[in-house]
Amino acid sequence: GVVNAASFTPSFAPGSLISLFGRNLAPEDLQASALPLPKDLGGVTVRINTQRLPLLFVSPYQVNAQLTYDTVGEHQVQITTANGVFEQTVRIAETAAALFPAASLVHASGALITAEAPAEPDETILIYLTGLGRVTGDAQAGVASPSSPPAAVRAPVEVQIAGQALRPAFAGLAPGFVGLYQLNVRLPAGLARANHPVRVVAGNAISNAVTLAV
Repeated sequence: GVVNAASFTPSFAPGSLISLFGRNLAPEDLQASALPLPKDLGGVTVRINTQRLPLLFVSPYQVNAQLTYDTVGEHQVQITTANGVFEQTVRIAETAAALFPAASLVHASGALITAEAPAEPDETILIYLTGLGRVTGDAQAGVASPSSPPAAVRAPVEVQIAGQALRPAFAGLAPGFVGLYQLNVRLPAGLARANHPVRVVAGNAISNAVTLAV
């Protein structure tokens, strides 16, 4: 069916990256090669109601797309392929924060935070995710996110680490990317050197957890 592309749960917000799973969806694996993203890839289209969505990737078993920034409520998602049409009803909330399990936590240098390259107390780290919902400015689905100024999220956002609620210095779309949100967060100076679960709260929604090595 249709799920959030980061958490693989049926939770969605405006601008979210989504994945559709099935069989016989596309004849081969195809990745969008340029921005803005195409709305037809390998003969596959995805619509929400009657509006076509930008596509990042199609394959026989999976299709990745981006929701528009102006759609909330209950809607029909329809995928059309050479082998037929499938529809599913989804509910799009204002926020549906979801962290990517393997690549959400990054040093300011751009290197992944891992057990071999852990974060340090008092370091500013970047958190990448999807599902933070509406943003300021004129963001458009399938188009590279703006950098000057960057698009900030409208919902209140906090990061939960080691029992502390941290306010990010920046919460918005990652400049130059599609459907990807970025948080800039300074870790507490007294944060214990350990593996900590990290969650993001946006509006009334809380994300899945990923592990931060410190």
